[in-house]
Amino acid sequence: MLKYQINKLKSYFYTSLPIEDKGGMENVYVLAGQGRSGTTWMTEVLNKDNSFRYLFEPLNEKKVLGIPFEARLYLRESDERKDLRDYLEKVLSGDVRHRWIDQFNRNRRPERRLVKFIRVSMILHWMLEQFPSLKVVYVVRNPYQVALSRVTKGWPPNLHLLTGQPDLVEDYLKPHLDLIASASTPFEQHFVSWAVESMVAEQSMKSDRVLWVYYEDLKAKPREGYQSIFDFYRLEFDADDLEDVLNRPSKMTSKKAGDLTSKTSWKDSVSDGEIDFAKRVLKAFGIDDRWA
Repeated sequence: MLKYQINKLKSYFYTSLPIEDKGGMENVYVLAGQGRSGTTWMTEVLNKDNSFRYLFEPLNEKKVLGIPFEARLYLRESDERKDLRDYLEKVLSGDVRHRWIDQFNRNRRPERRLVKFIRVSMILHWMLEQFPSLKVVYVVRNPYQVALSRVTKGWPPNLHLLTGQPDLVEDYLKPHLDLIASASTPFEQHFVSWAVESMVAEQSMKSDRVLWVYYEDLKAKPREGYQSIFDFYRLEFDADDLEDVLNRPSKMTSKKAGDLTSKTSWKDSVSDGEIDFAKRVLKAFGIDDRWA
């Protein structure tokens, strides 16, 4: 509790300081993925020397009030959302200040910025259309583990926010509505939620401006994995002190979530029926099951 209060005071202090952001749109680097996929840990490794300005989850509509973004939003490439585009342009160009967004930033005179998103899976293809110079690293983690972690954290699956979007239903979900409705446990509902966002996100993977990274591969071979990420970003890779930062838990890791980090622990916490359901979802959605 004391450590949490100290970190909160540090965050309050740092977000009160001015930031002279000198970087342009050509100096923005985006890391995206779904919630509980390891994105926070990855940004901490990438920014181990605080050489970036770190912008944390600027599309959290519950923390950054009044932004033109709705939870679980899906957009088609051709959709016109000037309000959202204008806001994202401010974020990507560094023309934004907010205690939530800047809470982990420690660079007050940055020349480049690192932006982490966990809510853009279904608008990523639209973002690439809006910002032609944007390059995105997209991380994917074992969905069985992700779903179980979300259940442990008490996150609501909110499947109605997916099935309630006519364009999303028309473009992707219509053949799967009965399967989605049959999800009866929190794990099954979160698994379906992950699968929907992953299916839509794969549309963006056709672009050479997106690097798809598997979390488990990155943990198994971190030097090779981070080398490929820095090469994709066209940045110089420095492996010094990498081992130290790799062993730190992310700032968003709780003790409960930490219990789910082993390769097999999710199998001990999920029923055979839930595993069978998850396999049916992956097959129906055309997603390779590389984790079971």
